[in-house]
Amino acid sequence: MVLAPLFVLAALMIGEDPPPPAVTAVDQITLRDGKVLLGQVVEPAPRGTHVVLVRRAWAKAELPDWSARWERGEAPLLRRARSQRLDRLSSWRRSRAPFANADDSILAWIDREIARLGDQNASSESTLMSVKLSRGEVRSVVRCPKGAARMLRLGWLSDFPRVETMPLDRLSESLEGRGFAAEGGSPVSLDHLLPVPAETEAQWTTRRAATEVAMDAGLKFVRTGSVLLPEPETGQPLQVGGALSALSDLTRLLEDRASDPLAEALGKIAGRGRIGAQVTELVISPDFTAVRVNATLWVRRADRWFPAGSCNATVRPDQLAANAGAPLAEDPQVKGLFNLVESIGLGQVPDDVKKRSLNVGAATQKALGQVRSAMLDELNGLVFPVNEAPAAEAKP
Repeated sequence: MVLAPLFVLAALMIGEDPPPPAVTAVDQITLRDGKVLLGQVVEPAPRGTHVVLVRRAWAKAELPDWSARWERGEAPLLRRARSQRLDRLSSWRRSRAPFANADDSILAWIDREIARLGDQNASSESTLMSVKLSRGEVRSVVRCPKGAARMLRLGWLSDFPRVETMPLDRLSESLEGRGFAAEGGSPVSLDHLLPVPAETEAQWTTRRAATEVAMDAGLKFVRTGSVLLPEPETGQPLQVGGALSALSDLTRLLEDRASDPLAEALGKIAGRGRIGAQVTELVISPDFTAVRVNATLWVRRADRWFPAGSCNATVRPDQLAANAGAPLAEDPQVKGLFNLVESIGLGQVPDDVKKRSLNVGAATQKALGQVRSAMLDELNGLVFPVNEAPAAEAKP
């Protein structure tokens, strides 16, 4: 009789449904033979295919037959990509070195990459591999919850063991313990975990240009109408001398409309061995009811400049609070603008005009903030990992 309660408990347990599987950060791809690949689906992918990032060690342990096939297929592609990357890095170094300082971070990264890729004795195995699957090789795809893809990338970067099966809540806690923000919109680069990719010339030059714009001074400009000015650092005052020079250039432009200040600026950049620039254009409607800001990444290919991506935003001053522009009165750049107008003999700016201008300025500031944030995310998704510590120096 003592055992009766145990039999009752056992019967109840047998009748219970099994607990639901833990929610994880991976995409689950069921292959044609019924086995399940755990990784991250990359989009966009070539038509008729699925491209999946997968941890190489996991694939070897869990899907050995598939893994061996994938590695045989990638070997010749990796050799060509490696040779192509070495040639492009050497060319970049030759064009940059004559104009770079001794402590130039991009040059230092190029040298490290050339040494790493040129070392025939170094292991060619990367932490991650990029797997291309045809539609016929895939039965089904189950995507991870929204926002979890970034957590998986951070887990790979942190070298968490068995991150593919780690419950999402535990992965989030582990990442926060490492100082990462589990939730966020900033992109997570996996460049140094992946093998060198085969890239088109357009892809390579766009990444190189984005890296230069992100790292080098003097490659960002603000354009309004026919006036082009170097973009000042946040909080820095407008350089009145530069603005006066710009006004002088504007007079020249009115006399010679064939001239283009952007073409001249890009020509000077090319003369310094650079192929990237960012131009932020401000357009205020004639009736002062809207401000539009557009930022464009320019890339030089074969001695011609092309736009390679842009972000834009439009803000109406009447959508802001009535005194939204008041804090701008003490902004060094805004004060510099008013002082400039008064110093060149156009008279003192009336208070009502200042207030209206400040409200337009507040709208401009908001639009600029939106565009700069979006552009920063775009650049971060393209730049090479110049500032990342070499593998030998990275912390465990």
